[in-house]
Amino acid sequence: MDAEEIIKKAGAVIIDNLDDSGYLATDLQRLTEQLREPVKPEQMDLALRLVQTLEPAGVGAGNLAQCMLLQLQNQPEPRTLEIELVNNYLKDIEMNRYPAIAKKTGKTIKEIQEAVKVISQLDPRPGMQIGSRETRYIVPDIIVDYDEENDIFTARLSDGSSPNLRISTMYSGMIKDKKTATDAKEFLQNSVRSARWLIESIEQRKTTLLRVVNHVLKNQRDFFDHGPLRLKPLPMVEVADALGIHVGTVSRAVSGKYLQTPIGIFPLRSFFSGGTENAAGESVSWDAIKAKLQEIIDNEDKNHPLSDDKLVEELVKHGLTVARRTVAKYRGLLNIPPARRRKEYS
Repeated sequence: MDAEEIIKKAGAVIIDNLDDSGYLATDLQRLTEQLREPVKPEQMDLALRLVQTLEPAGVGAGNLAQCMLLQLQNQPEPRTLEIELVNNYLKDIEMNRYPAIAKKTGKTIKEIQEAVKVISQLDPRPGMQIGSRETRYIVPDIIVDYDEENDIFTARLSDGSSPNLRISTMYSGMIKDKKTATDAKEFLQNSVRSARWLIESIEQRKTTLLRVVNHVLKNQRDFFDHGPLRLKPLPMVEVADALGIHVGTVSRAVSGKYLQTPIGIFPLRSFFSGGTENAAGESVSWDAIKAKLQEIIDNEDKNHPLSDDKLVEELVKHGLTVARRTVAKYRGLLNIPPARRRKEYS
């Protein structure tokens, strides 16, 4: 950029203080302290404005609204309505008050919807386009296969679930070697005993894990055949009693473990939950109820979305009696907004 040297230095300091999302959360006055030479407030302001013209569009903003405005101002065609919405009506957009916005702006609901569509395509975290992000992969600990011939599901440990451990033959040989000093031999013997204890503990944990999973396969067959809507209640204490082990042992064995199945990868903990009974007297897990709630909302008429009271009625039609406050709680857990914010205007 063609700018004074002090402006370039100020710009470099500003860039160094952008967070991973590309925002500047630090006050410009504080940044002047990082420069080794005097800089005027207006020079810092100019440096920030120059940073905000850089790619990706939106970097250097102090908040989400400013980030969106920078991106809208950078687009090849005028975005007057979009800019007005970001400046004055973000809360109304969040609350889905399209008729009110249309009345205040003199625009049609269709025009408001099109403008919101443009806004929704803006990048709220532009800095992530150039920053390094670590991709976290799930490595399943247990693999569940379907045996068609015998019509059963079987479980096996994943090869990558834990390393293969063994006692070094070199150290074992040193223990047997008469030339090895007594104190060294004693140290090696203690270390080998500890190593064997560790290996045996890991093998025991693997065995426990497989026993737990096999119990899950036995009790959750409907889930593996038909999916999450058929998940049944399965408290950990019930599994512990059935296997003759402590419930804490079950909890530690399944913690952080993932199950790869023919219908997807699932946290092992998701198979352990409480529940209720449906109208037919069958046990239904809370997770299955959440899945049914999600299904009902996915298929509702978006022009007339269902209130929580109506959702309760719909669940009853499927044999599930759930309190309104429970529906509201589960809707929140599923990140589903209330009816007034799900409404679509045509």
